[in-house]
Amino acid sequence: MKKSVSKSIHQRLLITTLPLLAVFLILAGLGLDRAYQRSAADAEFQKLQLQAWSLMADAEIEAQKLMMPEQLQEPRFSGPESELLGFVVNSSNQRQWQSASAALNNSDLTAVTKYLSALYAGQSERMRLASGEFVFKQGVTYVSEQHEKNNLTFIVVELGKQYQSQLSHYRQSVIFWLGLVLLVLLFLQILALRWGLFPLRTLTHELADLEQGKRNSLSDEYPTELLGVTENLNQLLASKNAQQTRYRNTLSDLAHSLKTPLAVLQSRLELSNHQEREALLGQIDLMDSIVSRQLKRAVIKSVNSASENNDFDVRHPSEASDLIGKPSVSLNAVLTRLCNALQMVYQDKAVQVDINIEEVNCPIDESDLMEMLGSVLDNAFKYCVQRIQISTQLDATLASSSDFVKIIIEDDGQGIPSGQYDTVLERGVRLDSNQTGQGIGLTVTSDIIDAYGGELQLAQADSGGAKIILSVPCLVAH
Repeated sequence: MKKSVSKSIHQRLLITTLPLLAVFLILAGLGLDRAYQRSAADAEFQKLQLQAWSLMADAEIEAQKLMMPEQLQEPRFSGPESELLGFVVNSSNQRQWQSASAALNNSDLTAVTKYLSALYAGQSERMRLASGEFVFKQGVTYVSEQHEKNNLTFIVVELGKQYQSQLSHYRQSVIFWLGLVLLVLLFLQILALRWGLFPLRTLTHELADLEQGKRNSLSDEYPTELLGVTENLNQLLASKNAQQTRYRNTLSDLAHSLKTPLAVLQSRLELSNHQEREALLGQIDLMDSIVSRQLKRAVIKSVNSASENNDFDVRHPSEASDLIGKPSVSLNAVLTRLCNALQMVYQDKAVQVDINIEEVNCPIDESDLMEMLGSVLDNAFKYCVQRIQISTQLDATLASSSDFVKIIIEDDGQGIPSGQYDTVLERGVRLDSNQTGQGIGLTVTSDIIDAYGGELQLAQADSGGAKIILSVPCLVAH
């Protein structure tokens, strides 16, 4: 399955939240920057207006001529490197006076000189030029003692470099603090997400405990949004447990019920002198062993139902090594018993069985070996035309701690289509509905072989029939 970040709810929420927070803070920063510029510009014009009023207070008219003192109230008008410039023009736009700062300034004042024009008395104007300068103009009328009127316009200019420096410093400060706010909000968002998604993590842990058999149901201490899910899962688990209980009870009843008729058959055959008595007694012993084992498994499952994961209780592969060192079973003897019994069952077909096997012993429970070989051989007798071949081949590739033997069983029947190999190993699946059976023989065989660390393979025989390869542990002389 292709992995993606979107598979995690936590990551999806973070990926969604982070851009939203960033966009929000960027918009907030732009709003703050615009508000600051507007406020700073208003403050700048207010200062220029005060500077213009100070010039008007210092100005005197003598003989129709403007007189300005050498020492003005605002010393910035006198500095050669000052950014504050002062001008006075008459109604004809002729420059009547300029401050020392304007006369000595080395900056390009071309953009400013365009706006050194007169205004009517009482009229004021303020503007900010595209090049960054602030300009304030105020028109006034002076009346001499002879009642002569002089219309003058006082113009104050701030070049704006100081304003730009303040604006740059402010923007750096805003970026720093908004970045810090973004980190804090992101941290708080992570904490909020962890707290909000905590019930999902709890649900994950409880599901893991269910899988490991540490609990039988989910708790009901979940938020309203998850209660529907947990309640439905608990109902499903209760239904499954009830079904498993019915299965175990049925298996136990079936096994217990078969014990009595098997005992009767065994006692009757022991009193008989029939020539087939030994073979039939062997099969009854096998049936009795299988029923006893299934009954024991049903009882064990009833006691430890929480750890049940499969319908058949087979050994875990890691436990198969415990059997190596226990009394082993002769493979030749088991195959001979099974083939003799099956030839009597299928005596109408007159099946010819060719056995060519190594003399090896298998450290496997005899009933397990009988069950898995019996299922495969029964299928071979059932579906063959007339001939079955059984051979062995030593194989030490499946485990490093012991040798393995490949038991190869081939028949001359129609075989299994190569595309159906996985299908026939599924429980309850039968390719031929005309034959009797429940479709679980190969599945049980595969489970038992897996428990011993072996392997079951399906192939096509040279004759066109089925070829079943069982790899099981064995003991050979080195």
